[in-house]
Amino acid sequence: LARLRGGPVPPDPPQRSAEPGAQSPLFEPQAVHLPLPDLLTVYAEQQHRHDRSAHPDRMRLLTAAESAGMLVAAEMNRAGLPWRADVHREVLHDLLGERYAGGGEPRRLAELTDEVSAAFGRRVRPDLPADVVKAFGQAGVKIGSTRRWELEALDHPAVKPLIEYKKLYRIWVAHGWSWLQDWVRDGRFRPELLAGGTVTGRWVTNGGGGLQIPKVIRRAVVADPGWRLVVADADQMEPRVLAAISRDPGLMEVAGRETDLYQSVSDHAFSGDRAQAKLAVLGAVYGQTSGDGLKNLAALRRRFPLAVAYVDDAARAGEEGRLVRTWLGRT
Repeated sequence: LARLRGGPVPPDPPQRSAEPGAQSPLFEPQAVHLPLPDLLTVYAEQQHRHDRSAHPDRMRLLTAAESAGMLVAAEMNRAGLPWRADVHREVLHDLLGERYAGGGEPRRLAELTDEVSAAFGRRVRPDLPADVVKAFGQAGVKIGSTRRWELEALDHPAVKPLIEYKKLYRIWVAHGWSWLQDWVRDGRFRPELLAGGTVTGRWVTNGGGGLQIPKVIRRAVVADPGWRLVVADADQMEPRVLAAISRDPGLMEVAGRETDLYQSVSDHAFSGDRAQAKLAVLGAVYGQTSGDGLKNLAALRRRFPLAVAYVDDAARAGEEGRLVRTWLGRT
């Protein structure tokens, strides 16, 4: 409305920080009342924008989906996600052991630290990548990082406890007891969901890491009495969408089957290696162009040239500073 009338655009509300008690003022800042005639003015302008777009029907579908998503997000923010704090604490105790006074690492992490240190013959801080890289170097093993895939390729007694430490450390830091205290109130987790929060249209959350809850921690999400939670997964959605918008005949044929898509791709281009086919397809969709991704992309390009060309053209346009537009019209 401000843009239509040439007035100053009000700033976005500040993000809510993850601090103790941060969820209490659920509806801050207060919403600004907008009279119905003003809403109708904005709606009419939106319809005119639809008509002026290159593909009005696609743009209408996009805005309808975005509007529905915003309503869903608002309802979820109001109701919150049911969260059993007692179950969360049980999971943390099973994984991490007892908590030590003063905020130190829990028992299991302390034990793994001792195992890693024993494997190197000196005290090593597993939470400090530079210390780990240095310890391996002193042991005659050169590594560039402490990423899991690089560690798993090593034959060293420190690898197993180190990988377990890294996994548990992430849970402790990101979704441990402090997170539980900060983000769960009265049996509800409210991370402030926002539909279309990125330029690509993906949902985001302001605080709480609501879209990155580890699977093991999700055990604490328990439906209220008389209710049931339904878990759904858009199975192999990315390559099916790519097939539809690129109109690649080969990929459309594969995507149209009732069988596993990645297995079908592997049969055509990767000698039956499903894992390799999945990495190749997702790497192409999300722009992986180095390492094995480059080799996989070449195999996909030979088998599905139109699909890969569609992704290549969009990437090239962005690199050249040109406008990149999705099939529905998002820019």
